[in-house]
Amino acid sequence: MLKYKELVKWFKDLGFIIFDTNISIDTMKRILNPSDINESEILNLGFFTHVYLQSRFTLVVQLSKVLDENDNQKRNFLKLFNRLSLEKYDEEFKNYLRQNSVEANLSTSKADIKAVISQLRLELDSYKELIHRVKNIRNHVYAHSNSDANVKSVSDIELETLVNLSNKIFNVLYNKIFDAEFLFNETENWKPDYIIRVLSEHRTATLDGIKRSIIEKDTGVS
Repeated sequence: MLKYKELVKWFKDLGFIIFDTNISIDTMKRILNPSDINESEILNLGFFTHVYLQSRFTLVVQLSKVLDENDNQKRNFLKLFNRLSLEKYDEEFKNYLRQNSVEANLSTSKADIKAVISQLRLELDSYKELIHRVKNIRNHVYAHSNSDANVKSVSDIELETLVNLSNKIFNVLYNKIFDAEFLFNETENWKPDYIIRVLSEHRTATLDGIKRSIIEKDTGVS
């Protein structure tokens, strides 16, 4: 039986996993897009290469968790779809749905939820090939390194497509049931912009100091 409190925790856990993918893709895009030559030099440092690769690792692993049909994963869309479609609801959840507003286009019954899930399954299925490639990278490159495996690559743009897909699927279902939305794009506090700006300003000040020292040495002016 699917209990109301259990479903709330499901959405909370799943939401934070997906939020993690949004932080990762934003970090990757920022590192690959310096605003000037000074930032370009900074972002070419090994540290930021490492951050980029670790963000990509996180992205592949977390997307595999939520999008792949895997019995080992506790939280993914397909398990959530199945529980909402196949299991009985406890009285608390049934009463909650009855209180939802039809005028607000919210789900008021299990039949309503199943209709929404049917459409979301179709959309998820349309990305099956891409999800399979991400899963293969997770299994054969990150989880178990296998140099003999024939693994097709996945671009950053394709990974971002799956992040947006996850955002959409989550919020469509979340909104229909709870009349709420997870603000996945609110990643400002996790972006590396401040660190990049400080390092950029420090590099500029250092280079300016070197230039002044050279000029002073050549002109004899201190």
